[in-house]
Amino acid sequence: MASFPGIGPQLLLILVGITATKRSRSTINRFFDLHSSYRTLVPRLPLRRGVRASARWLDRYLAQTVRPQETGPLHVLAYIAGGAVLRYLTAEGRAPELRRVLYVRGPVQELVPAAMVRKYGRLIARLLGGRTMIDLADGWPEALPFPVALGEQGLIVEDGVSSLAHALGLDARNPSAASWDPARLLPGASAVLRVPESHDEVYSSPALMHAAIHFFDEGRFGAGRVSAHACSGAVLLAANHAVPNEHAR
Repeated sequence: MASFPGIGPQLLLILVGITATKRSRSTINRFFDLHSSYRTLVPRLPLRRGVRASARWLDRYLAQTVRPQETGPLHVLAYIAGGAVLRYLTAEGRAPELRRVLYVRGPVQELVPAAMVRKYGRLIARLLGGRTMIDLADGWPEALPFPVALGEQGLIVEDGVSSLAHALGLDARNPSAASWDPARLLPGASAVLRVPESHDEVYSSPALMHAAIHFFDEGRFGAGRVSAHACSGAVLLAANHAVPNEHAR
């Protein structure tokens, strides 16, 4: 586990996904401000314009907003589409220097874009979820490289089924969801935490956000820390450092 002695408050960049609202961004920003020592930024990514356009926007945001505040490595919390944007920036050789990175992903939720296209067609799906919905449905972001970090890279897996996924007839028994083990969601993850939350709750669950703070503090998940704030029941099911961290250096 990488340690960073003597470092004071650090900047945490939170990259939300396509279901995040203004209220979601405000909630998560306020929670991290109240419960952590990090200076938190939750930008409004232009996800309706697609992964590529969002990555270009993020590159400018990093240069114009983030770098004047923090010249060193950043912590990043990335939800599904936000993670795709970060990975696209990596593929373009434009990713910032990273300290620790935590991804929140959902095997069932990540089937939603393709299911939307199948049920409603590409035009309606794009009107409902923007260009990023189509990018995720097409699947090409899955081939993008993960960035390298100085410290650990962790994964929170949401095991719940969102209301939208349920309406589309998706659940954990879907063969595609069942095959998405942690090694696929984040190859070389330093730590993995499975939580009962669905995507409807990932921006508001105190237990999930406390677990994220613990990861950024320590580079691992702590079951004791989560249960001490047990508001929704996040459970450590996969051992920390269960897979060698191919991303840390």
